[in-house]
Amino acid sequence: MSSKKKPPKRNLPDIEVNPVGRPTLYKPEYCEQLVAYRREGGSYQGFAGLIGVDITTLYEWEGNQVEFSHAKKRAKAAHRFYMDGIGKGLMEGHIKGNIVAWIMIMKNDHGMQNDPLPEADDIRKIEIGFSEE
Repeated sequence: MSSKKKPPKRNLPDIEVNPVGRPTLYKPEYCEQLVAYRREGGSYQGFAGLIGVDITTLYEWEGNQVEFSHAKKRAKAAHRFYMDGIGKGLMEGHIKGNIVAWIMIMKNDHGMQNDPLPEADDIRKIEIGFSEE
């Protein structure tokens, strides 16, 4: 038998170690800041500029920080609510603005699509008759 001694246990403080690269710029407060920014109409890319990071950094945080991923989903819903209000105001004439710009934002940020035109085979002739009584 070998008489190797085990090294004594060291009492080290619990710290989160980033094994490679520089420390993250992520801060937990960014979650609520993102939601608030989008609630006022700001874009996801604009938020990156606001906090001084590249958009790819936000994408990395989505994958690495669960709370940030959830915040992005809440922020998108908040932005959709904001944009729905703008759209309703434009339709009802309470807001003057560019409807085309609104449509483009909805298409690009929220996946809004135009309904496709039906194919010729899908169009059915409907006859409506009235009886004379």
